[in-house]
Amino acid sequence: CVSTSFSNDIWYSFTPLITGNYSISTCSGGELDTILSVFGGACGSTYDRIACSDDVAPEICSTEFNAVIPSVSLTAGVTYYIVAYTYSPDSGSIQIEVNSIMPPTIDSFSPTGCAGSQLVITGTNLSGASMVSIGGVTVPIVGASTATSVTVTVGNSSGPIVITCTNGIATSTTGFTS
Repeated sequence: CVSTSFSNDIWYSFTPLITGNYSISTCSGGELDTILSVFGGACGSTYDRIACSDDVAPEICSTEFNAVIPSVSLTAGVTYYIVAYTYSPDSGSIQIEVNSIMPPTIDSFSPTGCAGSQLVITGTNLSGASMVSIGGVTVPIVGASTATSVTVTVGNSSGPIVITCTNGIATSTTGFTS
């Protein structure tokens, strides 16, 4: 559909079902020194590069030669082109992984509590919670958060609950009262 100046490249098409942020990587397979690009645009026209990644830190993937696009915003129903390529003349397998990054939500919590007590906040996509505030005041997280809950120690503040996670920020629709 389009000529490229890439060497040793392979093009994939991807049409998301949900509008949102996606991560794209070659971390799941292959030992080739890969580069990833995401393009938008119609066949027969000029493609627009909307994201690109080359080598990443070894603590992110099994090898520093993998590529990771940690977050790119994609629109449902639009076809995007993911290009995996290498500058190397080597050949081998490449596995591309595309994951939807769903934002966190707060579903429920007890509307009142005493200072010093523990409050369990339930929701979705809460893994990796790094900060929780009630009424703008940071409260300590007790233990590790899970995908569906975060436990905090209540302070003397009242107001909306805000949870900061690796995949976004969730804010309660109702307030908490201490």
